[in-house]
Formats: sequence, structure tokens, C-alpha cells
Amino acid sequence: MINKNTLQSFISKYNLSDVMNQTRWKIKDNTMQVHVGNSQFAANVLLNSFPLNDGELGIYDSNKLAKLVGITSNELLLSTESHGSLSNKLNISDSNFELSYSLADPLVIPRIEYPTNEEWHLEIDLERDDIDNLIKAKNALVDSDLFSLKGVANLDGDTVLEFVFGDDSNFASKVNYQISTPIDNKFADMDIQFSANNLKEVLNANKDSDATKFSLHYGDFASMIKIEFNTEEIISIYKMSQKENNQF
Repeated sequence: MINKNTLQSFISKYNLSDVMNQTRWKIKDNTMQVHVGNSQFAANVLLNSFPLNDGELGIYDSNKLAKLVGITSNELLLSTESHGSLSNKLNISDSNFELSYSLADPLVIPRIEYPTNEEWHLEIDLERDDIDNLIKAKNALVDSDLFSLKGVANLDGDTVLEFVFGDDSNFASKVNYQISTPIDNKFADMDIQFSANNLKEVLNANKDSDATKFSLHYGDFASMIKIEFNTEEIISIYKMSQKENNQF
């Protein structure tokens, strides 16, 4: 059995409002894991205590699956049907509904090369207030898909990390938000740009996080951020490369 809310949360953390719809559910030792995305934006989401046997399930339309799960309630019983060695149906039932979702052949779901070899030069914790405030900052500038990471001096003279939302123009509206944790002064001149829309989707899907870590790998034209969220049941990790034609 698995709780409906847990399964919905798992799907939403990789589907990200239909940004990443096709995936393979890889199940081993009652842990389910998915890798989705590409070299520019990727997610790795793990769910503990998943009640199916080891295997790989092809999910061709995660949004459709989420809608099926959405009509259920409370605890769910999951099972699969197979044709030969291929699982071709996922059955979902509660006290009232019996649902069936057609599975795809995992071979038709593209594999991704999830980046794994980065060195992280900056790591800070994000509080729930930080997550809420970053979402508010992006929502204030809905037409802009750009945020910059900068190292700036706060009122105490310490270098802190600043998120700047808004297009890279002197005439564009901007929202600046500082994380209060001091960082190394070597980041004082940093100015790197990323997708604000992707950041918003990631933060919205993980507002339930109990512990959140923000990391930065930097290098000329090759900077990347990683955000890791942890709840009691789910670990979700996202990696986002800087936008092209930007450096610091």
C-alpha cells in the first residue's frame, strides 16, 4: 500500500507541471527512482518504501497518470500486469475505484545522461521562508525567464548570495533577494544567469521539504546549480546549467 498524497507528490516532483512527462520508473529493493531531463536541466527523484517488485516501468504520460491518481483517496493498492517480461499495465485501487494505466515499453522512453561528476564550490541551506520568498520574487515578474546569482556585500560587510530576477537590462524591472548566510569572498564578483521558470517549478513542487541544500559548481561557461530537497519519504535533486552566453 502507498498513500495517495505520497504518490502524487512523487510524480509532481519530476513532472514539474508537465515539463518532464516521459520517464522510466526504476524499482529496486522497494525504492523507486527516476531520472528525467537533459544536460541543461535534469531531475533525480527517489521514493522510499515503494510497494512493487524490482523492475522498470515505462511511463509515457505522467500527467495522465497523475490525473488518474487524483480521483482516488487515502491508501492505494498497486499491482502490475505483464506480457512476457514486459510490464504493460499498472493497476491502482482504493476502497471505491479500480484504475488501470497502460505502461509503455521502457525502450521507447529516451535515456538521459544525468550529470554526476561536478565539484560543488558553494553549499548553503535554504529555509522554507527562502523557498516561499523566491517563488514570490519570480511571480512578481511572470514575463521574465531569467535570474542571476550574484555575490554582494550585505549591511554588515559580509558577502552573501543574491538572487536577481528580471531581464538583463538597465531598463527592466528587477527583484533582488538575499540569502542571509555569509559565503566566501571569492564569490564577490560572481554574476551567473539561469532559467527562472525552471527554478519556480522546482520550488513549487518541493514546498514540503524538511531540509533543502543549494549548491553551486562554477567555471567559465559551465556553471551549474544543484538543489536537493528531503522529506521523510522522498529525496529530489535538480541540476540546472547556466544560460548560454553568460559568464562571470
